[in-house]
Amino acid sequence: MSRRKKYVEVNNNQVHKLLIWRNNYLFSVIIAAYNVEAYLDDAIESLINQTISFERFIEVIIVNDGSIDNTQIVAEKWKTKFPSNVKVIKQDNQGVSVARNAGLKIASGQYVNFLDGDDKFDQSVFLSIRMFFSQHSDVKIAKIPIRMFEAKEGEHGLNKVFTKNEEIVHIDKLPKKIFAHIASTFIARDILLNNNINFEVGRKYGEDLALAVRIVEVEKTFALINNVYYNYRARNSADSAMDSSRSDPLTYIPNADMMLDLINKYKDDNGKIDKWIQMLIMYDLGWKIKRENLPFLGTEEWYKKYLDRVTSILHFIDDPIIDAQGHLRWIQKEAIKWIKYSGKWPSYTDNIGNAIVKNNDVELCNGNKNYLLSQLVGKIFVAKYRPETDCLDFLIVIEHLWGSGKLTLSASDGEKQFQGKIVAEPARQKMISIPIHGAITYEFHIPLTELENTNNLQFLVQYENLDFQRKLKTEFSGMLISIGEGIKKNYIWAKSKLLKFDFNNNKFLILNNTLENLQFLENDIKKSILVSKISDSRKKQLIFLRMLALKSKSSTSIINIFQDREDKADDNAEVLYQTIAENHPEWQNYFILERESSDWERLQRLNFNLIEYGSTEHERLLIQATNLISSQADLTIAQKSINWTIFIQLLRQHLRYDCDYKN
Repeated sequence: MSRRKKYVEVNNNQVHKLLIWRNNYLFSVIIAAYNVEAYLDDAIESLINQTISFERFIEVIIVNDGSIDNTQIVAEKWKTKFPSNVKVIKQDNQGVSVARNAGLKIASGQYVNFLDGDDKFDQSVFLSIRMFFSQHSDVKIAKIPIRMFEAKEGEHGLNKVFTKNEEIVHIDKLPKKIFAHIASTFIARDILLNNNINFEVGRKYGEDLALAVRIVEVEKTFALINNVYYNYRARNSADSAMDSSRSDPLTYIPNADMMLDLINKYKDDNGKIDKWIQMLIMYDLGWKIKRENLPFLGTEEWYKKYLDRVTSILHFIDDPIIDAQGHLRWIQKEAIKWIKYSGKWPSYTDNIGNAIVKNNDVELCNGNKNYLLSQLVGKIFVAKYRPETDCLDFLIVIEHLWGSGKLTLSASDGEKQFQGKIVAEPARQKMISIPIHGAITYEFHIPLTELENTNNLQFLVQYENLDFQRKLKTEFSGMLISIGEGIKKNYIWAKSKLLKFDFNNNKFLILNNTLENLQFLENDIKKSILVSKISDSRKKQLIFLRMLALKSKSSTSIINIFQDREDKADDNAEVLYQTIAENHPEWQNYFILERESSDWERLQRLNFNLIEYGSTEHERLLIQATNLISSQADLTIAQKSINWTIFIQLLRQHLRYDCDYKN
């Protein structure tokens, strides 16, 4: 039959000319199928149910790559149902690249796609792609976003590159808009045929990235088509190629070799590769080496070989490209730059960078970044007075690039210094099982008697044995963040002193605990409560509770509150209540429980002193108690129940206890 043009009316009577020949389809969808018996129907049905005519526009080529389940039977079923559209190839198991190449050889569509046999398309994908290509015949590659389903739901991290409904990306202008997932990509078949591009045979992982680079480097442009999705099945069985790659040694050194091959192929006369390839390679490499633990046992020889390859790759990656990787933490980026410039894996005990002493400071240089000792930040997680020891306790965490043991932290009142003790703890950051960084934690126990004649306290940091110290910049973190960065009016109550943080000068001011000073600080906080947006009744209640908290500081009474879950007893706290009540009848002991709990009447019969969870009395006891004892204590739950969500920071520092967790 002679060739003839057909005109299709779509999208509000807008007419687009599309050249369609009998048995010559617009799309060829090639499915490399290996043991996808349970999923193949879903994949093909997503093609049949497209909003454009399946029989007219879509060719499906199923390549059974040596499946040992009933994949072949499912494929033949669809071939029987749609003999003109569905083709089936059966071959011995040779891998996804061989299977895709086999399908490509017999494809007839103007555009090809390589749908995975366990995934599926949104219903309007092919209409959107067809409409785009009909209007932009000069663009040969189109990519759609990925959405995960089944064991994991949500959008793929790289979907952030989709910022418009449609966008034509020129890689020299938008190098950060990368992709490496071929199954969600539509490619003009003539790009592959005319440039002899196919999937690299023998490669178990990374075949998508290699093909993406090869086609994009030919065209230098591609399209991003938003709001229609490729649906990636995150299998519950965790046996997909992506899942298995996470624990397979072949995903490391062979992939690095593939990256080096691409670099050597596409580097220019100056030995540089374009920023789009840099971004793509760094994105993929970052995911591999950022894994906290290597998913197999790496020998010393393996680490040496992989280091050689990673270092060689990084020589072609600019520092701003490393810094632009949103999936890496800052310490990981700095560790990667250290590998680039030193050719060594970072060590937990050594600096990440080179330390240079100058101008009474220490500069740590690592690639394009410099870090000064004088700019180091310590995060205060605990700042509390302990009446049982008559000490001020501080817990300060420093996240940094300096090696373990190279920094000394001290507190100073201008005359005396109090040495911080490093809390022994495991490395908090690893890369492929290599400890690269641990947020160093320092604890201080400063006797109040040592601060009798001082009016301030600040923290100093020293590098190794140098003869100078620099002031540590301090921030509040954890439960103290609302005190430090919120109202900024709280203070630490101690038996003879009051400590208030001076944010302008980065130090604690120390005042004598006198009625005059106490009234001054409390009036400042009272003003904050009164100008807040909470109800007048709640304002009065908070002011009362704060007064109650202050009063409890001077009390010698022992008040214990016990709690298991708010709706159930019969756990450690119940046993402890009975033991303590028996051995210390002079103490005030209370058990917290919801009145509707099935245990309420039982504990009443046992003469427990019960307090209803969330009641006003519960709230007041939380303020006055000496100890909170619980098997499952979560003060934040209590706060939520009794509506402390906004102003708990006004009360917290006046509590007499820390939570005692008894497990």
